[in-house]
Amino acid sequence: MKEYYSSAVGMWYTVWWDSQEKDEFYYNHHWGKETRVKPVKFGYYATDDEAKLEYDFKMFKRWGIDYLILDDTNDHYADGGNISRHIDACFSMARKLGDKAPKLNFAGGRPLINGNTAGMQAELDIFAAYAAGYRENTFFWKGKPLFVNFNIPKNYGYQDADGRFTMRPAAGHVSEGWAYQYKYGIDKTGMYGWVFDVQYEKSEIHGISPGFSRSHNNLGTSVPPISRENGDRFRNEWLAAVKRKPEMIVISSWNDHAEETGIEAVELLESIPGRG
Repeated sequence: MKEYYSSAVGMWYTVWWDSQEKDEFYYNHHWGKETRVKPVKFGYYATDDEAKLEYDFKMFKRWGIDYLILDDTNDHYADGGNISRHIDACFSMARKLGDKAPKLNFAGGRPLINGNTAGMQAELDIFAAYAAGYRENTFFWKGKPLFVNFNIPKNYGYQDADGRFTMRPAAGHVSEGWAYQYKYGIDKTGMYGWVFDVQYEKSEIHGISPGFSRSHNNLGTSVPPISRENGDRFRNEWLAAVKRKPEMIVISSWNDHAEETGIEAVELLESIPGRG
């Protein structure tokens, strides 16, 4: 029950995890090479595990999570079609559970990052087909299915040529949009992820990141880690969001354990500053 706020609440959901029991390189790569934590309840799970999805979706709904942002930013058919199959499983489970599951929407944009406008339109066609086929399970915002456009600055203002979506921008760190906020209207919409290292205080959204780090894996970056402060960062961001009462609150994420933005319960496989 949302006793202290009426904001819509979304949360990023990672769709590429798979069991290490499978042989394909990309399965082992995701768990074995990208993470230094292990999920507690289901271990190294597969995203399309039906028991896992049912458990997650019912729990999210009880918590007041209105929708999940399915992270399709690595190309819809990446990992030999693994990601698309897992997204199919997510929508199938949402349909099975009905109002016991949160709604779903997409974050994408990889073709446009690479300058492939035709590929971007094709990607949006795929997402529009999900929204049409699973209308009752799709999250609508401002009258249309929400699409989170994870992109580079020159593409923040991109709009679907057919006007089928409510488009909202996102980037690796939302501070990347700071210099463009008036050009693309980000001061009003805000940015819907990924790492909420700043807030656009007059926008519709307040973002919550529990922390961030890519320093430990082969996805290394020059961006410094953001400490979880032993949970204080997450708690304080929630307090700030409830106090502000925005239209939208977005959490990044439930289970991106590669970049360590997840809030899913995990076992630490090594000591991590700010996490114990």
